[in-house]
Amino acid sequence: MVGAGIMGTLHARAYSRIQGAKLIGIVDSLQGAADKLANVWGVACYPTLEEMLAAEDSDVIDICLPTHQQKEHVLQAAAKGKHVFCEKLIVGSKQDALEMIEACSKAGVKFMVSHVQRFFPDYLKAKLLVDQMKLGKVGTVRMQREISLQDVSEDWYRAYVNFGDEILDSIRHDIDWLIWTFGYVERVYAKGRLGKEGLNTDHLFVSLRMKNGVIAHISGGRGLATGFRSFLEVAGRGGLMTMENDEASMPIMNTFKTENGIEYRNESPLGVSPYQLELQHFIDCIVNGQEPMISGYDVLRTLDVILAVQHSLETGKAITL
Repeated sequence: MVGAGIMGTLHARAYSRIQGAKLIGIVDSLQGAADKLANVWGVACYPTLEEMLAAEDSDVIDICLPTHQQKEHVLQAAAKGKHVFCEKLIVGSKQDALEMIEACSKAGVKFMVSHVQRFFPDYLKAKLLVDQMKLGKVGTVRMQREISLQDVSEDWYRAYVNFGDEILDSIRHDIDWLIWTFGYVERVYAKGRLGKEGLNTDHLFVSLRMKNGVIAHISGGRGLATGFRSFLEVAGRGGLMTMENDEASMPIMNTFKTENGIEYRNESPLGVSPYQLELQHFIDCIVNGQEPMISGYDVLRTLDVILAVQHSLETGKAITL
């Protein structure tokens, strides 16, 4: 694993619970962070991926690094014939994303980019309701995501010009879920308020028209004191599903039209960590010779929408994809 920060810690814990998977090394240029995480799991640590590749015989390289450090490590891992799992690409460069995808394809290794929202039980349930037409023909979707301001040491994360900032990083989960559930996006319109020094947005509102006619609205903000809060509403001719939580395990409320009138159903989707489910899926794909459910090209489609959101923010115009 490359990166011993928040995501690296989550991934390490997830691997410890996946049967047949074994974490064998931690890479981080910050020796203190690498030592700390390596000591927890009883594995070796290295300052560079190059040194780890020379010392360890791994099957998978899991990259939990800032966007601007991802490409070089993906290319390095692919060149050594290693399967690559990579934390999500925030914005960066579409050309960089293509180079990573093509390098892994040429090397014949699996490449999966994290979009963990697909593995959260509430969002899985919502997609299932849509796929099974339990809500009838869907007309509108509302999504909201509020987060707390990240630590000031993470300025790379909030650099709007280069990486799209933390709100865009956060709502890309919602954009990926919309594309996964309803298909391609046709048009995007976005409004937002820039924060201090023009580096980041304090609030963002995005309206999307999907090619199948569904209208989706996403609002994002960073005003919470701690943690995060999310909301999802899917409205169809046959029912309404709403989900509002500040933890992945909070209940879902479903409202259905039935022959006897309106029926309400509460659900509490407790289960395994979505990070574990996501990494388990990737490991299973390697073992069984299957393609991951999130391909590099899925990532490019989401990236196209994120770039359109940025263009709309900068021009004040609706952008057609």
